[in-house]
Amino acid sequence: MFLVDALNETGQQIELITISHGEQLLATLENAPKPLAIFIDLYLLGKNGKQCLKEIRERSEFKDVQIIMLAGSYMDSDANYCLSNGANYFIKKPNSYNDLVNIVESLCTEILVK
Repeated sequence: MFLVDALNETGQQIELITISHGEQLLATLENAPKPLAIFIDLYLLGKNGKQCLKEIRERSEFKDVQIIMLAGSYMDSDANYCLSNGANYFIKKPNSYNDLVNIVESLCTEILVK
């Protein structure tokens, strides 16, 4: 929910759908309009973030969608796996809310410019 609040603070008019289960993420992508970006928590319930990343990147219609992986801690093995399997970004969740707002604002600017 902090991500939703941080996005709202950026002033960007972006629709955000929040999902806590990997299977639900994949099902939503089947029926929703193609997103500009997908933020995926590494530790989603059910199918984890790595599994979802891999399945999303196997689908050609999502090849140009920016995928941002979020993790509570930074491990080289997780970052390397995600980045080598199609994630555009791997971000350790920041310790402060202000840092999160700054990260989200920077990502929105970069993604919307592409």
